[in-house]
Amino acid sequence: MPDDIMTDVRNVLEDGAAPITLDELQGHASLMTPDPRRTRRRASWVLAGAMTAAACVIVAGFAVVLGGDDRQAVATFASAGAECAPSPSANMQIFLPVGANDEQIEAVRVGISQTPGVTIDRYLDPQGAYNQFACIFADKPDLVDSIRAVDLPVSFAVKSESVDDDVIGRLKAMPNVQSVYTAADWQKRVDEERAGEVDTAPPSQP
Repeated sequence: MPDDIMTDVRNVLEDGAAPITLDELQGHASLMTPDPRRTRRRASWVLAGAMTAAACVIVAGFAVVLGGDDRQAVATFASAGAECAPSPSANMQIFLPVGANDEQIEAVRVGISQTPGVTIDRYLDPQGAYNQFACIFADKPDLVDSIRAVDLPVSFAVKSESVDDDVIGRLKAMPNVQSVYTAADWQKRVDEERAGEVDTAPPSQP
């Protein structure tokens, strides 16, 4: 309530002044009525602020949809069109040495699980390794028949948020890891092995 109204009320109570008339009270009350022009200006400011905020949200949304955050999707074996992939949704395959024992396999499993951004999608045991080998060399049945599952290395198909040199370097540096292949370079290596001398192991690390 405005100070001048409170002053008039105190005068009436303390000094016995004449009561405030209705006209005087209505005159004071007009001081409490919002100025329409000020209200309209305030409303326009609020509306402008809301429209600006909405525009920012829309622009940000388009930036994400159009890839404005500069993040690139990591190619999976499926999206790279790789033949005989260990898992369509994985983007790397990690091979262990031929004849790796259970303790070594478990150590690699733990090492992968402790690598930030990397998760195991599938473990290829000796039979899984043989099936992949048979797929790669489907046009060489005599070769496939000459190989036993125990002659091939087991491996892990993994999903990684990134396949940059840092991540690949960490995985290669783990004990009992023989080689690491990304989905992007897998098909190239398969084609090279099919065209050249074939070893009993999957494509060798360059």
